Amino acid sequence: FPVVGRYATHYDVSKVTQLGFRFLIGCLIVLPFALRQGAVRLSAPHWAGFAAMGGMYVVQSIFYLMSTDRIPIGMTSILLYLYPAVVAVLSRIFLGERLTRRKVLALALASAGAVLTIGAPGAVTDMTGAWMALVTPTVYSVYIIVGAKLQRDVPALVSSAAIMGSAAALAFGLGALAALFAPESSVLALRFDLPAQAWLALFAF
Repeated sequence: FPVVGRYATHYDVSKVTQLGFRFLIGCLIVLPFALRQGAVRLSAPHWAGFAAMGGMYVVQSIFYLMSTDRIPIGMTSILLYLYPAVVAVLSRIFLGERLTRRKVLALALASAGAVLTIGAPGAVTDMTGAWMALVTPTVYSVYIIVGAKLQRDVPALVSSAAIMGSAAALAFGLGALAALFAPESSVLALRFDLPAQAWLALFAF
C-alpha cells in the first residue's frame, strides 16, 4: 500500500484521490459477494456506525500516507503496529475484556520495541512524520473497537462493502470540496487529469 502510494504521489496524485480509488475498487470487488449473502437488513445505527468506520479508515490512511512522505515507510509501518496495545487498553475500558499478565507483558515488550526503534540514533529526523504515524494506530484502534460491537450480527462481506463504500464516498467528497476551495492541495484536492502511470498506480491499490 505505501509503496504504491509513493508511486502515485510521484505523479502528483493527492492522498484522497489515492484513497477514493482504493476504497471504490475494493467495494466494487466485494459487493457482488456481499449481495450473494441474501437479504441483510442494516439498521440506522449500523449504517451510521459503518459510515463512521469508513471515515476513520480515511483519516487513518491519510495520516499513514502523509507520514511515509516524511519518514521511511518501514518506520511508519512499525509505528502502526502499536495498535494492539491501544486496542487492549480500549477493550478493557469499553468491552470489559480481561488484561492477563501474559497480555500485559507481551504488549509492554512490543511497545518497548517500537519506542526503541523511534529513539534509535538517526532513526527519525522528522518528528512531525513520526507524530503523523502515531495517529494511525490510535484511529485504527478505535476503528477495531467500534467494529467489534457493530459487526457481531452482520456478515463480514456486507459490513466490508458498507465500510469501503462509505470511505470512498467520504474521500471523493472531501476531494471535490478541496478541488473547489484548495485546488493546489497535494493531500485533499481531487484530480482526474493524470498520466497513464498514475492510473496504473491507482488500479494497483
